[in-house]
Amino acid sequence: MSKRVQRIGVVAAALIIQVPVGAIIASPAFAGAAQCEANKQVCLYEDGGGGGDEYGRVRAAGEYELGGWNGDNEISSVVNATGYCVTLFANDGHTGRTLTIGPRSWEFHLADWDFNDEAESYTLWNCG
Repeated sequence: MSKRVQRIGVVAAALIIQVPVGAIIASPAFAGAAQCEANKQVCLYEDGGGGGDEYGRVRAAGEYELGGWNGDNEISSVVNATGYCVTLFANDGHTGRTLTIGPRSWEFHLADWDFNDEAESYTLWNCG
């Protein structure tokens, strides 16, 4: 074997060994989102990217309120793994500004839609 091939093999081995452990193991945020998807649920998260505390975790169509100290005005990302649409409302009682997220989709940065920390209630409904 030539020295050039040996060097390439050593460099490739060094690159493989230097892969950070975090790149292999799912972060807790994505682990929660993956579990939400596996269970075909809607999950609402306190932080962007599916991080922080998790609220919701429902799969049945209906109207839901976010409790005063448990997610109310704290939602920054949503995973919707159901076949329904989920509409977030800026006020209690399903009133105020809205943001709708389609079936089998997610929005990891509600700030992109000027809806970060806005949701106080939400509805899971059949949109098609």
